[in-house]
Amino acid sequence: LLRSRNKYLVHYSTDDPWNPGQKAKWFLDGIKEYHAIYSTRKSNLADFKRIGCKNVSYLPFGYDDTLYSILGNTVKEKPEILFAGGADLDRIPIFHELAKNKISLCLYGDYWNRDATLKKYHLGRASSEKIREKAAESMVSLLLVRRANRDGSAMRSFEIPACGACCVVEDTEEHREMFGPDGEAVLYFRTPEELVRRVKEAFVNPELRKRLRRNAHKAITGRPNTYVDRLKTILERVEEKNSIGDRE
Repeated sequence: LLRSRNKYLVHYSTDDPWNPGQKAKWFLDGIKEYHAIYSTRKSNLADFKRIGCKNVSYLPFGYDDTLYSILGNTVKEKPEILFAGGADLDRIPIFHELAKNKISLCLYGDYWNRDATLKKYHLGRASSEKIREKAAESMVSLLLVRRANRDGSAMRSFEIPACGACCVVEDTEEHREMFGPDGEAVLYFRTPEELVRRVKEAFVNPELRKRLRRNAHKAITGRPNTYVDRLKTILERVEEKNSIGDRE
């Protein structure tokens, strides 16, 4: 209906429509009617094109700078890991390995209390205020992607570094683009065992943590990464399309 009224339809795809847990035929049928698709993941760009979407672009997640920023006061660091996100099944072995190595965990999000080993670390859901507090207080913040969504980054990949956290990060192409080489703004890992090693590396090195906090914050806030910036990008591209006409 909107298209028939000469409206330009844009979809900002923050979830993977091919994730089995949320796949819906009606959505995939309708998405082809949109003039432009912006996906937060590179992994499904080809899928959109395969079903007939012509104008498909990668546009990452962002963050709300009114909610996520550095805590004003200095706090004493604690040798613990902050993680804010759901207890996806593929994440459980990662945290079991950390717990096995007696690393203190602060787990925020849903379903952690279903696991017998991890439920004692579950602290409920985290507000933006709590994220700011714990990002400053925890020696390490952990950034993971959602594999069910085929993500290369996540919302927390932007929000937590914006709070000035020292981050150990799942090694993906998108994370490398955001944060640069290993040790520059974050520490990368690929396996649970490597994660334990990187966490311990950060725990014993306050100068390293200080540098990572500063550089990760700059990597996010020093570029146009807010959701206002994302909207500006979309509107600028729509305006450009309107000015030259849709020639595709």
